[in-house]
Amino acid sequence: LERRVEAELEQQPALLLRRRLAIDGHDLQAALGLPPGPDLGALLDRLGDAALDDPGLNDRETLLALARRMIGER
Repeated sequence: LERRVEAELEQQPALLLRRRLAIDGHDLQAALGLPPGPDLGALLDRLGDAALDDPGLNDRETLLALARRMIGER
């Protein structure tokens, strides 16, 4: 099992990214008043992509500000 997990993570390192983000869905709900659901998950995915591209963005306040901007783009 461990070898399988290691192989999968080598192929798809972003699988653990949400767990490594400085915020989670509960933070977005509390700070931005967002309801749970697929839109919240999609926003977390976009934030994860941004943090993957630029790890310097992985800070609570920075990610919340980025989330506010992303919501405004819709």
